[in-house]
Amino acid sequence: MLENRINKRTVFYGAITLTETLPSVQLGCEKKAQAQSTSGSQHKRILLAVDLQNGFLITPECLAVVPKVVAHASQFHQVWATRFFNRNPNFSRQVNWNQMVSAQETELSPALIGVVSKTFDKPSYSPMSPALLQALQTDAITTVAVCGVDTDACVMATALGLFDAGFETFVVSDACASSGGQEYHEAAIKILKRNIGEKYVISLSELPTILSLGLATK
Repeated sequence: MLENRINKRTVFYGAITLTETLPSVQLGCEKKAQAQSTSGSQHKRILLAVDLQNGFLITPECLAVVPKVVAHASQFHQVWATRFFNRNPNFSRQVNWNQMVSAQETELSPALIGVVSKTFDKPSYSPMSPALLQALQTDAITTVAVCGVDTDACVMATALGLFDAGFETFVVSDACASSGGQEYHEAAIKILKRNIGEKYVISLSELPTILSLGLATK
């Protein structure tokens, strides 16, 4: 009998303790879920500056891109850069183009020192290498704004590559230029509006709104 009374008392007080504990456990789980949800909603956005190298900065329009990148760098989580090296034989064989080989040509503009956090080298138009994809995933980057030169070549290839890889991709039209001239730049912008979405081809003046509100990642 005594043992039965003790067991009943243990069950009774255990039930009270469990009843008091459950709400606090549930509250803790809710807070944890809310924190995870809040953390997941924080989108990291980078500016990817394409090929702002001495050998490509040969027109006033191309040169003007560099100070724009520097001026707007603080609006992003980080600024990354790509750097082109002419190692694909098709450039010589099919396009008869043999530049961007020397150290002087391939160096990034000195004005970008201290602004660019990561640099990715590439031998062709697109920078979409395992190294770049891994870096984007490791740093939890959700959105990439693309700028640089040439709009009709490496900028377009970069934007389409990021789009294909599933990243929210913007092209900052007035922070891009083509060493081939304005007509090539404008033609590329028109094609990009068709291929990645017109509202994703933006101007520098739109950056504050885009970065604070987002579009597809909201």
